[in-house]
Amino acid sequence: MSNAKVLKIVGISMAAMFTAMQGFILYSAYVEVSVNSAQAYVDIGKVSCILMGVMLIILGNYLPKTKKNHIAGLRVSWSMYNDITWRKSNRFGGTAMIIAGLCGIITTVFARSVIAVVLLLFYILAATVITLIYSHKVYVAELSKKDEC
Repeated sequence: MSNAKVLKIVGISMAAMFTAMQGFILYSAYVEVSVNSAQAYVDIGKVSCILMGVMLIILGNYLPKTKKNHIAGLRVSWSMYNDITWRKSNRFGGTAMIIAGLCGIITTVFARSVIAVVLLLFYILAATVITLIYSHKVYVAELSKKDEC
């Protein structure tokens, strides 16, 4: 049941993000028509980076709550080895997603949109790689515990 809840949160988050982006696009078009684009400007790159950061934070909060499955969560063979590797891997992955989201939002506030997009992609990639490395270390530790018994 918790996995269904996580999938609902993912779907709602994505729908909310795209709805907000569409709202900003429509507002920007309205301002352009009304003011002839001389005074108002909405940078959709910054808006999408901030919304993506918020979505990463929301999903990062729900990632540790997923139960072992083949649909949602960190689904690599070593994280699915047992319940301990699943729980530790997804808890770490959730924290990494939250940090990537926060870094993405902070970077977007202070950088141009092109740089913000590149850095957000870098943060997501770094969080993914670091989570995979940590997950593999947990798996190796669990294998060594099994071998000791």
